[in-house]
Amino acid sequence: MKRNAVLSIIIGTLATYLPFWEWSNTFAQISGTVVIAMLVFYFLVGTEKDSVKRQLKQESPKNNRTALL
Repeated sequence: MKRNAVLSIIIGTLATYLPFWEWSNTFAQISGTVVIAMLVFYFLVGTEKDSVKRQLKQESPKNNRTALL
């Protein structure tokens, strides 16, 4: 979670310096940074692979087979 927060802040900050943005003032750029960082954070959390869930899925068929035997 910490990693996602740091990455989203870095990406959000650097993305506001891309040449196609035209910020009218500093407040607009800071607001853009916050919005982009939030979007990136949600994207990173949503696409993250959860190793615990994956392990549970792998273990559940084993348990079902032994229970049937």
